[in-house]
Amino acid sequence: MSAEPWETRMNRLEVAYERLDGKIDRLDAKVDSLGSRLDGRIDRLEDTVDRLEDTVDALRRDQAVQFRWVVGLILISMLLPVARSFAPH
Repeated sequence: MSAEPWETRMNRLEVAYERLDGKIDRLDAKVDSLGSRLDGRIDRLEDTVDRLEDTVDALRRDQAVQFRWVVGLILISMLLPVARSFAPH
């Protein structure tokens, strides 16, 4: 055994324990802070994804309308000469 008295060794252990406890508390606070920041970033990312989905939906609607117009114009341009051939002169 060590020649050092038990009280001195116990005091050292208590000091080391208090230091470790403080470090754990600071680490816990940092983890909580990082978790909160991460939650905020995830929320902002979800909002961005929602806006992008809305934009894509709007673009798809616009594309569908334009497609109908183009198909309609093509059909009219194809049917117009046929209709002219049946029209009385």
